[in-house]
Amino acid sequence: MDIFAYIKRDHRKVAGMMDDVMSIRLPAIRQNIFHKIRSELIAHSKAEEQTFYVAVEAAASESVRLQMAHSVDEHQDIADCLTVLDNTPISSEFWIEKFGELKQAVTHHVHEEENDVFPKARVLLTPAQARQLAADMDRLKQQFLEDMEFEIPAL
Repeated sequence: MDIFAYIKRDHRKVAGMMDDVMSIRLPAIRQNIFHKIRSELIAHSKAEEQTFYVAVEAAASESVRLQMAHSVDEHQDIADCLTVLDNTPISSEFWIEKFGELKQAVTHHVHEEENDVFPKARVLLTPAQARQLAADMDRLKQQFLEDMEFEIPAL
C-alpha cells in the first residue's frame, strides 16, 4: 500500500465514525466513539505531518510548500475544535453544533488534500518512496495511538 491509499483509508475510517456519532443519541456511546475519532484525528495528523508532509515539502516548489503549510494550519483548526469538544458536555446542543463544525472542517481538509495535494505529491514521490512513507506513517501513527491510550479515560 502506498501513502495515498493509506491516507485515503484513514480518511474514510474517520468519516464513517463521524457519521456514526451524528446518528447516536446515547451520550455514553457517543462519548466512546468521539474518543476514538479524537485519537484517530490526532494520531493521523501528527504522523502525516512528520512523514508525508516532510517528504513532499522537501521535494516541492514554494507554492506546494505553502499548500502544505495550509494543511498544517487546518490540522491545528481541527485540534482546536477537538479541544472545545473535550470541554463541552456531550449531551449539550452546543456539542452537537461544534461536532458538526468539526465534521465540516475534516471534510474540507480531506477534499483539499485528496484533490489538490495528492496529484502534486504523486509527481514528486517515487512509488518506492510512497510505499515507504505509508509504512513510516503507520508505524508512527500506531505509536501515537498507544501513547494516547493513557491520556484518554476509558468508558
